[in-house]
Amino acid sequence: MNGNPNPNLDALLDPQSDPLIQVNPTDLTIWESMTDAYVTLDHEWRLIYVNPAAMAMMVALAGLPSDQILGKTHWEVFPWTVGQLIEQEYRRAVAEQVPVHFETYYEPTQNWFEIHAYPSPVGLGIYFRDTTERKLAEQKIKEQANLLEIVTDAIFVYDLDDRVLFWNQGAEKIYGWSSAEMVGQKWRSLIAVESESDSIEPIIMDPMLWQGEVQRLTKSGNSATVMSRRSVMLDDLGQPKSILMVDTDITEKKQLELQFLRAQRLESLGTLASGIAHDLNNVLTPILGIVQLLPMKVPNLDDRTQHLLEILNDSARRGADLVKQILAFARGIEGKPIETQVIHLLAEIQKIIRQTFPKNIELVNDFAQDLGLISADGTLLHQVFMNLCVNARDAMPEGGTLTITAENVVIDEYYARMHIDSHVGHYVVVTIADTGMGIPPAILDRIFDPFFTTKEVGQGTGLGLSTVLGIVKSHNGFINVYSEVNKGTRFKVYFPASGTPIPAPIVEPTLQLGNGELILLVDDEVAVLEVTKATLEAHGYQVMRAADGIEAIATYAEYKREICVVLLDLMMPSLDAVTTIRTLHKLNPEVQIIAMSGLAANEALTKTVNEGVKGFLAKPFTAVDLLNVLAQLCVKS
Repeated sequence: MNGNPNPNLDALLDPQSDPLIQVNPTDLTIWESMTDAYVTLDHEWRLIYVNPAAMAMMVALAGLPSDQILGKTHWEVFPWTVGQLIEQEYRRAVAEQVPVHFETYYEPTQNWFEIHAYPSPVGLGIYFRDTTERKLAEQKIKEQANLLEIVTDAIFVYDLDDRVLFWNQGAEKIYGWSSAEMVGQKWRSLIAVESESDSIEPIIMDPMLWQGEVQRLTKSGNSATVMSRRSVMLDDLGQPKSILMVDTDITEKKQLELQFLRAQRLESLGTLASGIAHDLNNVLTPILGIVQLLPMKVPNLDDRTQHLLEILNDSARRGADLVKQILAFARGIEGKPIETQVIHLLAEIQKIIRQTFPKNIELVNDFAQDLGLISADGTLLHQVFMNLCVNARDAMPEGGTLTITAENVVIDEYYARMHIDSHVGHYVVVTIADTGMGIPPAILDRIFDPFFTTKEVGQGTGLGLSTVLGIVKSHNGFINVYSEVNKGTRFKVYFPASGTPIPAPIVEPTLQLGNGELILLVDDEVAVLEVTKATLEAHGYQVMRAADGIEAIATYAEYKREICVVLLDLMMPSLDAVTTIRTLHKLNPEVQIIAMSGLAANEALTKTVNEGVKGFLAKPFTAVDLLNVLAQLCVKS
């Protein structure tokens, strides 16, 4: 720019001065009263006017006295490090005769400035605004927004009409609905259950933080238990404008609590039974002693009296045997544990079964030859296995198949999370399964309770399974039961392996990772859905969920081109497995299905209905089993 002499403020108002730099007194009054900083530069980039707001800012930032500001160039007031950007924009404004607007960062004081420059006959009129506070607020909001997206809790905001305003990724993971699907929708119509469909007026009337445990519905129709917290958001006038909701998924926690409470109940029953057994022993001891003394004290008893004494003796001994069983349930029978190979015990039990069980019961066995050793009392294990086999016999009055298997398994963290009694490590598992009448779901949870029996009066004491559980627990093991009415029952007894007949250590299997393949997981058990989904996602797969066969068919019809494998539970409500499998096969003859079931008998079903069924997983299965079979199918596809 060509320069004029550097005028002072008086020159700006002097009517005799250069008309190019004359200033309207009205404009000057406006500038003087502005809260924004305003300066005027002449054609040599020198400050010819600085309003009070700009003067205060420059004194603070440049460290110069106020009487030394006017007449200095812009670059003398501000360091050259910011001058390059500013000069470039200023020259563009002058050259193109257009206003420019930009932001710049003043590093010495870490301040942000918003600058507007307007070309004028004088040179340039420039407005400065310190936007540091706003920038910091924006940064904080951005950091908070990022934090909301990485937390695992569901966080969403809705207005007073229940319409969703904000929906984070945690909410997407828990409920299955994406942000695009939820924003603008009424959340209660999609995820709330009936008990939570009431008015929000009570919440607004009491704007303090509310929290409670509630049931919610996911996109797949499954139920999720969440710990929900709500807080009313107020506007500038203190009036309610929206509600913030934070939900923590505690579904898995509640499942573990249920197992823990069941274990506590059995422990309480054991304590009670132990006390009863102690008192009964005190009652039976003198009875048995007197029965044995009477024939000695009164030798000339008639036959009828002697017979009555024999009945009394037998009854007292039966009572003593019951007490022993009660104690076995209460604290486990103390035996002498040694390194034991269960195959030898099972071989003895097979001989007894073949000699004493009805001929219409077929015996099938499958024992691993490299079965590990366990630390156990052989006599007590014999009692466990024999008791379970007798129960299996009684469940098949019309005949059937009794299957006994033994194998080595490795329980991983995935399995241990779903079973409170299990621990990560090596186990020997003995499975005793029948094809009998099965156990109704309503009583399955009570079968290990002492004195509980489904047999007719006089045919059972209700202490058999209680004794089995006591012995297994005393060996640090646990039992899983799977049953279906009219189809059979399977008991899986787990004992920690103390050693193995093979000198070489057991090599942990390698986990097969996915590569983003989409898996359709179909199961009506919430715990299985959640844990399996988490395992698959942690190992490189994407997962879509369905709660029954109908939902599985609808989901597969929409995404069949993307879905690699369908993981399908064979026992679900609404639609039977055979129909579901055949329908999926009609939708896509190339469909790949892995069937899952807690009943070994269902493996035969998958062989019968083999349309697309590529494998079978017996519940419970380990993460290794699951990932290996998926890797084989996804690689092939």
